[in-house]
Amino acid sequence: MSWNERLERLTPAAGVTGAALLLVAVGWWLVTRTFAGPVQVITALGAALVVYWAAGSLSTLRQLLGRRATRYGTSTVVAVVAFFVLLGLANFLATRYSTRWDLTRTGQYTLSPQTLQVLQQLKEPVKITAFYTVTDPRRTDTEDLMKEYLVRTDKLSIEYIDPEAQPALARQLGIRTGGTLVFESGGRRTEITSVTEANVTGALLKVMSGEQKKVYFTNANGELELTSSDRTGLSLAKQQLERLNYLVEPLNLLTTPTVPSDAAVVVVAGPRRPFSEAARQALQRYLDNGGKMLILVDPRTPHGLEPLLQTFGLQVGDGFIIDPASSLPQDIGALVIQRYQFSAITRDLAPTVFPLATAILRTDNPPQDLTIFPIAESSPQSWLERNPERIQFDEGVDQRGPLPVAQQVERRRSGDTPQHRELLRLVVVGDSDFASNQFFNLSSNGDFFLNSVNWLAESEALIAIPPKTPDQETRLVLTPVQTNLILFSSVLFLPLVVLGAGAAVWWQRR
Repeated sequence: MSWNERLERLTPAAGVTGAALLLVAVGWWLVTRTFAGPVQVITALGAALVVYWAAGSLSTLRQLLGRRATRYGTSTVVAVVAFFVLLGLANFLATRYSTRWDLTRTGQYTLSPQTLQVLQQLKEPVKITAFYTVTDPRRTDTEDLMKEYLVRTDKLSIEYIDPEAQPALARQLGIRTGGTLVFESGGRRTEITSVTEANVTGALLKVMSGEQKKVYFTNANGELELTSSDRTGLSLAKQQLERLNYLVEPLNLLTTPTVPSDAAVVVVAGPRRPFSEAARQALQRYLDNGGKMLILVDPRTPHGLEPLLQTFGLQVGDGFIIDPASSLPQDIGALVIQRYQFSAITRDLAPTVFPLATAILRTDNPPQDLTIFPIAESSPQSWLERNPERIQFDEGVDQRGPLPVAQQVERRRSGDTPQHRELLRLVVVGDSDFASNQFFNLSSNGDFFLNSVNWLAESEALIAIPPKTPDQETRLVLTPVQTNLILFSSVLFLPLVVLGAGAAVWWQRR
């Protein structure tokens, strides 16, 4: 056999080997994004083998192009190319005119109706500057959330800045840590470091109005401590209120004879000692003049607010609620409230846990100008236990449920005038521990407390924006090389294997 004949026999193998080497080089570059060293050698060798195959197969190629099967094969190739062109066009249009569907069970990426209402009320442009380093994994979640905001209004714009690449800008805006979002509009500025829907919407409300409503917590009668981070403190509640753009301050009615005129809401959280007559009268005057108040009282605790509550048609039950049908396991006194009446406070609210609660009852003859209704009730199997030494229902002694754990009171202006609005709002709850640090993040406890304050402050737009938490998800952290390998092995390498197999079958049958 001559040398030329041997070379001709090697020509097909050279072509296949060259094509395989070129595919390996392309795959290597797609995964690693580097074109140096071994990739260059493989590319050069593959190109040389393909050129050798083409030079040695000119006569064969001419014969193939003249056959009918080749013409049919060419039509097939044209059809395949047209299919991929149409597929690319569809992807291009989907990128330009995208529509997003949230298929998660809990609506992980769906904005609440309250947020949509806030976005519709935006009058001025709001610029958001997000500070994330290149390697910060939180940026992806922020981008996903902010896309939902950006597609619903043209008043928002966001810019992502790497504080390590642009330290001067970070210092100018006072940014010290990554993961900070700065909101600016009309000369007003605020920032958040925890990117949740409630925090983002609260920041938008802050730069929209610039006005901060004040919430006062009384503190002279053994109430839960506002700034304490202990289990019985209210630091979590305070922190969440401040994130919703409230100014939170203590109020000592022993040294201040009247409730400040700038009080949007006054909170009385679990007093352990009776209010003095002067302090009670100060609260009474505040409500009579159209005040808004949240009162949290505990079972059989001296608070001295009975005359005030009776003025507004309410009284505190004598005892504590036992609910065998809806309580925590092994704690029959820890109520799990699932019965809600229609109210902005409890709309779409999940169950709330009250560690030990009493009933808030209506008086026999409440004032006619008041609207009083229970917003949270125990189950029909519950009762108001009056004997803590013997936990069982005693007919004629204990009161059978359902029992109201929280009551909502409103009094409106009389007359049809431009100033027609609620003159008074009052919420009374038969437990204070549910709002403490120990139980604030349990079930919907925090939402119930925040919703109550928002309703009282007439900030209904902030009501019921619960935090979105993934359903027991487990995240797999991949390197860029691993990500590219998974991506291109599924969308490129496997289809090429199928096409190669099809080409091999065609070659054998030609």
